[in-house]
Amino acid sequence: MAELFDQVRRGYDAWNRRDWDALFPLMHPDIEWTPMEGTLLGGPFHGHEEVRSFLEGIMDAWDEFRLDVEDMIEHEGHVLALVRVRSRARASGIELDERWAHLWTARDGLAARLQVYSDRRAAMEAFGA
Repeated sequence: MAELFDQVRRGYDAWNRRDWDALFPLMHPDIEWTPMEGTLLGGPFHGHEEVRSFLEGIMDAWDEFRLDVEDMIEHEGHVLALVRVRSRARASGIELDERWAHLWTARDGLAARLQVYSDRRAAMEAFGA
């Protein structure tokens, strides 16, 4: 599963460059992307087209939206990424600096599911390692 670990890391690099052409080949065509609970973002989003539309909407709203990996743990087809999120809203200039967790699941050698958590403890419990 080191392959998933490497894919996830390359995915964050692509995200920070806003290089969707490098990001989507790392994801299963049937990817399920679930934003954190309680947001107004909707979801879950299924497939490359829905996820691309979701990501483009985020980037339209934020001048900056950076995900820096602080730690990653791999276990039985899953990768838990602890990330620092730094962003600045385009319209208001409000800045966000938070720590989230992303739980990735592999299928067919690709990232097939992402669940985003604002509560790292809940993400660790879901990860179960």
